[in-house]
Amino acid sequence: MEANHFAALQESSPFLRMLSLQDAFALSGVAVIEGNPLVILQNRETKKTINVSGGKENELGMRLVTVTGEDPESVAVTIAHGGSEHEFAYEDAVIRPNGLASSRGRQGTRDTVRRDREGRVVTSEELVKKWQSLSDDQRRAYDRWKDQLLKTRPDLRYSEKRFPIAHKALDAFKAGKTPPPSR
Repeated sequence: MEANHFAALQESSPFLRMLSLQDAFALSGVAVIEGNPLVILQNRETKKTINVSGGKENELGMRLVTVTGEDPESVAVTIAHGGSEHEFAYEDAVIRPNGLASSRGRQGTRDTVRRDREGRVVTSEELVKKWQSLSDDQRRAYDRWKDQLLKTRPDLRYSEKRFPIAHKALDAFKAGKTPPPSR
């Protein structure tokens, strides 16, 4: 056998190949820039970071598919690469660097959390679209319901905890029902 017979094996050794994207990269950050999500992955070996966004693939052939979650414990990121989709989440060392126990499980939600300059949570685009889909009467009824909720639960005003409550309420108003007050 001649040396060139093994050229392909030398160029793409199964022993050097990355087994999975998650083995090579860790989720390092999630941001929303001008309404577009951006994910930052860190190479576990080199510690270099790479940006992944929706639309076209980055220089490593990665493309962002989805970002969900309200807080670091619930963030879930899906990245397309090599004909497959790969799930990422923050690792425990990132979420709780001092080994603190988790206060709740990892459950994905529908909203990507955006914050204003003061660090307050901004209403998600999905909630805005749901509100816009209501009739004028339904909007007024929802706004009255929301004002009453925030009088009894002022802690929700700038918290991502309001998103699941708002989703359920908007769905109820859209269906012609009045949601019960939330406690």
